[in-house]
Amino acid sequence: MDTSRLEKQGENYISSELTRFGLDVSKPLFDINGADLRIEKNINNKYLSIILVQCKTRSIKKGNSNNIIIPESYVNNDNFIVVLYLIEENGKINLFCFFKEQMQKWSLKNGKYSLSIPYNFEKKSVFELNKLNNSSIIKINSILENQKLKNLKKDTTLIIDGIFLEKAVIKTRELYKKIYPDKILKKPKINDLIRYFYSYARFENSINKNFFFFVL
Repeated sequence: MDTSRLEKQGENYISSELTRFGLDVSKPLFDINGADLRIEKNINNKYLSIILVQCKTRSIKKGNSNNIIIPESYVNNDNFIVVLYLIEENGKINLFCFFKEQMQKWSLKNGKYSLSIPYNFEKKSVFELNKLNNSSIIKINSILENQKLKNLKKDTTLIIDGIFLEKAVIKTRELYKKIYPDKILKKPKINDLIRYFYSYARFENSINKNFFFFVL
């Protein structure tokens, strides 16, 4: 199995399991701060509480060594977790969930945390104690609930009128076609437009600021 296929399999399985536990899971259009998935929850219908989920997938085979590496800057985020998908040679699937305090006990070198995954991983306490189970889900819900309302000041929400945006794109292409009649102009994808809007929305020390984009 090639790596990309295995990673997609793991991400889909993780998303399915988190949903089965009653969590609302979304897939970001692009990776920001290591988020392959996002767990979301409305708090008092006033703002969105989120947890960033980085999915890691590894195939366990006898004689092979594995590890996972996470940038220290990701781990320092209180609402960042890692869900590890391990598939054994016999097809058995194992899921583990690691929170900030657990990852900070891993080996740290050159600004990156690393966790070794031996063939007999199930005998190691670091895995036995961090299975994705009801206890993990309770902690995830606790993080969602305890995100302070003061963080609302750090959030920026942009609501995009999809019909207006479509018309604006058409008008812009017509204008540039007149200016550059020999050029072939391509219609931009919504992902690219949101990236563009995001670059202009970064103001007032936007590090640690959450940006929410809603296209209606």
